[in-house]
Amino acid sequence: MTAPGLEAEVISKLLIAAGRGVESLLPHAFYRARRYLGVDSHVRAFFKPFLKEAVIVVPPFQDVDPVIRGTQVQDYMGVIQLIGTLAGLGSHIIAEPAEAVSETSKRKNIIAVGGPIPNPITREVLRQPGLIYGFPTGPSDDDANGDPATQHVIVDRGGRRFDCEFGAPEKVVKDYAIITRCSNPYQSDKDIIVVCGIFGWGTRAGLQLLCNARTLKFIQGKANDKSCHFQVICACEIDDNQIALEPYLLDTARQPLPTFQPLPSGR
Repeated sequence: MTAPGLEAEVISKLLIAAGRGVESLLPHAFYRARRYLGVDSHVRAFFKPFLKEAVIVVPPFQDVDPVIRGTQVQDYMGVIQLIGTLAGLGSHIIAEPAEAVSETSKRKNIIAVGGPIPNPITREVLRQPGLIYGFPTGPSDDDANGDPATQHVIVDRGGRRFDCEFGAPEKVVKDYAIITRCSNPYQSDKDIIVVCGIFGWGTRAGLQLLCNARTLKFIQGKANDKSCHFQVICACEIDDNQIALEPYLLDTARQPLPTFQPLPSGR
């Protein structure tokens, strides 16, 4: 395993442990009080369905990107920020690695992180009909719903492309991500949020925007129904040191998403 891959695996294990024990890190009364104090009302409103029971956070476990290795650390940094936001809301958080999500957990409210190659939950969601944005579909389902050679682009159903920009080989200068909120395909009365960048910088940008009150206020104001189901593209520039700059929403066209049929057990 390469050094970046080892680093990502260590962070992933720490993240899983933190997700299992996040409530024990705070005194119980203080933890409950933070549900209402110090968190913007738009953040609370957006995540309201995720506060009624445990929320399952599903990060990718291994760095398997076929183009550039080592950016998955950015995924984990974004997840840590998201877990902090959810903890501030009083949410009970359970983190499960993408390749080992239980059947019970699949049928709860889920936040899945990472693209269709490292995260099978993301893969299943992006296969559903009616979505606006996705990754190019490969010749078979065996390649994680997209040819790895073309995973550096996001496309919409009208054919528009959002190509990751490179300043030099293996040096990204602009990354994109899809933020999706829709009915959970494993349990249609639950919600699932999927944040998947072309690379780790884009994924982290999407997660940062989900923790941003102004962004969530804008999304809730534009959503077409009370379920707040939507897809949106976000982006971030990356400097010469490969550090991402401020993330921003790029495409603000929004359409309601259908309610998916539950998937059979075992998928």
